[in-house]
Amino acid sequence: MSAIAPFPTLVGSHFIATVIAVQHGQAISLRLANHEVLEVSGHASNTPALASDDQVIAQNIDGQIFVLDRLRLPHERPFLENREGQLSLNGEQKLSLNVSDHSLEVNADGDVVIDAKNISSVASELNEVKGKLITIN
Repeated sequence: MSAIAPFPTLVGSHFIATVIAVQHGQAISLRLANHEVLEVSGHASNTPALASDDQVIAQNIDGQIFVLDRLRLPHERPFLENREGQLSLNGEQKLSLNVSDHSLEVNADGDVVIDAKNISSVASELNEVKGKLITIN
């Protein structure tokens, strides 16, 4: 692997590149705007799963290329956003919240699965349970 000098338009050794090869959600190689191909040495721990043609921010550290993050496409919503005091989490297939051995899952098919030791429901007004079929014990 050859050492890559930063382009004059870049700040330090950070740059934007296109993912051209992926294995198990991690970039194997990147293509720069000048069509130079770089082999990837590693990824930041918070880098999401990547696909070919994703745009990424990467860094050259002593000739080794590390992917720092994926750039969001213009039509994509942020993973996490806070509007008017509301917190929204978005997942294409599933949203999971896990604590120890307990979990709450919301699936794209509309199923909600709660795996917990105890579930409490408290309401100062109406506490309503609706469904086509409701079974208790």
